[in-house]
Amino acid sequence: MPLPRSQPNSEPQRPKPETFDLTDERLAKFDEDADQWFVIRLFVAVFVLIWVWMIWEFFARGGPSAITTWGALPGLLFMGFLGLAMAFGAALFLSFPGGLIFRALWKLAQHDYPRVRLYKRAMKQYAIDYAAWLKTQRFWWDSLHPRSFEQEVAAFFKKQGHRVE
Repeated sequence: MPLPRSQPNSEPQRPKPETFDLTDERLAKFDEDADQWFVIRLFVAVFVLIWVWMIWEFFARGGPSAITTWGALPGLLFMGFLGLAMAFGAALFLSFPGGLIFRALWKLAQHDYPRVRLYKRAMKQYAIDYAAWLKTQRFWWDSLHPRSFEQEVAAFFKKQGHRVE
């Protein structure tokens, strides 16, 4: 499906989701579903697995019966909190990139992903076309701060191949 182009000197038209056989609700749901869901669940899963492994190791090495003196208890508690912090860090380190990968795979698996991608591409093109169109409007130039006006005029002349100081 070719992307719609605007006529020269006319205001570009914002793409409509219906043109791509989508709805506003589906577009919102598409991004909402994938945003934090994967990262959070992967983080919790990795954190729980690391914590269970640490408890397993503690009991494999004798558990509470291995504590022979009360003097060892503060050190054991400190190591437990340190282990908890390390489990949190490791889970965060593993879940962020993993969640992003799962999120991308989830989006690819959606039946309307190609249409959503085309719509987003059309929206980016619309933003570019609209910004270019705005620069052809007098109200835009009138609203510029003097320094911004100078910068825009300089950019225009640079595009024309002139050297600007």
